[in-house]
Amino acid sequence: MSNHKEFASANEKYVSSFGDKGKLPLPPAKKLAIVTCMDARLDPAAHLGIKEGEAHVIRNAGGVAKEALRSLIISQQLLGTREIAVFHHTGCGMLTFTNESLKDSLKQKYPSSSQEIDSINFLSFGHLEQSVKDDVDFLTKHPLVLDETTITGWVYEVETGKVRQIVESFVHLEVDDNHSGLGPLIGMSNLRVIALDLDDVLCQTNQAVADWHNAHYGTNMTLEDFHYYHYWKNPYWGTPLETHEKVKEYYRVAVNTPKPIDGALDGLKTLRSLGYRLVIVTARHQTEQKATQEWVDTYYPGLIDEIVCTGQFLKDEDEGQIQVKLGKPEVCHRIGARLLVDDSAENTIACARDATPPIPVLLFGNYSWNKRISSIDKPEDHLGYKQRLEYEHGEEWWKKEDVDKILPANVKRAKDWKEVVAYIETLED
Repeated sequence: MSNHKEFASANEKYVSSFGDKGKLPLPPAKKLAIVTCMDARLDPAAHLGIKEGEAHVIRNAGGVAKEALRSLIISQQLLGTREIAVFHHTGCGMLTFTNESLKDSLKQKYPSSSQEIDSINFLSFGHLEQSVKDDVDFLTKHPLVLDETTITGWVYEVETGKVRQIVESFVHLEVDDNHSGLGPLIGMSNLRVIALDLDDVLCQTNQAVADWHNAHYGTNMTLEDFHYYHYWKNPYWGTPLETHEKVKEYYRVAVNTPKPIDGALDGLKTLRSLGYRLVIVTARHQTEQKATQEWVDTYYPGLIDEIVCTGQFLKDEDEGQIQVKLGKPEVCHRIGARLLVDDSAENTIACARDATPPIPVLLFGNYSWNKRISSIDKPEDHLGYKQRLEYEHGEEWWKKEDVDKILPANVKRAKDWKEVVAYIETLED
């Protein structure tokens, strides 16, 4: 009997208990993409506890990252995933042949198709755990995989149903003048640590960006024009590509021009007097790390213990360890942060709701851009400001959004550094 003849009756049973799943949003709720094998013995939803609507599951022969890349780029760029888990498994068929042996076999069966056969890379591998490490390394280094992505590698045991992690995320930090390694920050987890964002929490970055843009492009940009975290959604910036080029130029010529945030110096001194270690966790890239350190040393000398650039390309110091890219929730978790102070509504919600365990957050500043979420889930989210305004028929769409309606209970707003210090002092009582 052909299997397809059973589809309709099986589907009727499924539909009978479908419920309200049709209302699930398009982006995966956990912002997670799983890359795994097509092997019929694997059921990622069952052995990982994943429910419908929570994750993208990308399957191919072997769960090979290179073949999954197209789907991963779409998953991240259009649907907002920020974590990738690579799963290979014991007893995989990919371990039973080589690229050449399969090609030779196919050519014997289909001699007239030799050219087509030679054009295919079957991506076989000979060592299970090394194949996981190689795939994580490939994704870590790929320029189209987002810098803030957490990437882990796993093996699923078909004999027992157990999973075991092969590649662990870790933070490796470089901050001194010679960029020598300070080592993983995991050792901080038993200390009293507060994680601090840099831009617009410690330094007036967006004001400096506006001043630079006005000077170079003759615009009249103000802080009130920063409706969203993603600049291309705001007036004067242009398309996402044009915005990217402008931001690169700003960081090349003006990264150290911002002034410190009012009250931050006294606030940091107070926190140090209370016995806290202070760690800057910024989305800046490693290429800005030395300039960032110089700026911090100028305005907050001796007050900051470490700087973590979550957008950095992490250096592999120890043989056998794999480089990964970490988001703020993962960094805050690994350094044992008791609190995050951040001006981004996106980072705030990620740390306060999605981190394991959740991290209390002070959402800093009475800023326009942290009154709403800068979503990139829909096609219109990738339009420049002018194009989006046309799409919305001239309606000021951003004014309809209010992030306070969805902020988790462990998030508090702090409009300035006085309120930051006052809140933290209550933790001492």
